[in-house]
Amino acid sequence: MPEWINGVKLMWFAIVRATLKFRRGLVKLAPMSHVTFVYYMTHGAHPQQASVFIERLATGAGLKKGDSILLFRERMKDMVGQKHRLLQSEKVALLIKTWNAFLGERPIALLRWKREVEVFPAFDEEGARAPK
Repeated sequence: MPEWINGVKLMWFAIVRATLKFRRGLVKLAPMSHVTFVYYMTHGAHPQQASVFIERLATGAGLKKGDSILLFRERMKDMVGQKHRLLQSEKVALLIKTWNAFLGERPIALLRWKREVEVFPAFDEEGARAPK
């Protein structure tokens, strides 16, 4: 087996381990696969911010009005028990929008994605770069 495959496996296990540390707080907000994907995509370019993002997403610590993470947390908690559930793609889109606002330190008043009207969000330029 090529050596680079072992490196990829080790990196992937480290990323999964980092997100699983906050599993209890995250599991009610979004599937772990979505959170792990966002962490994986952002950790390469912004390791410190990616860790802070996941921690705040899981714990809610240090959030204030206008924080994208707070809006995401509230939106996901409001969805519990409702008949209309967000599609998986909608959750990923909202997570990406949340990350972009967090990284740009932009306060926001509303967090939404209308799939009929909006293009699926991308990570802002240099907002994501998967580890090599």
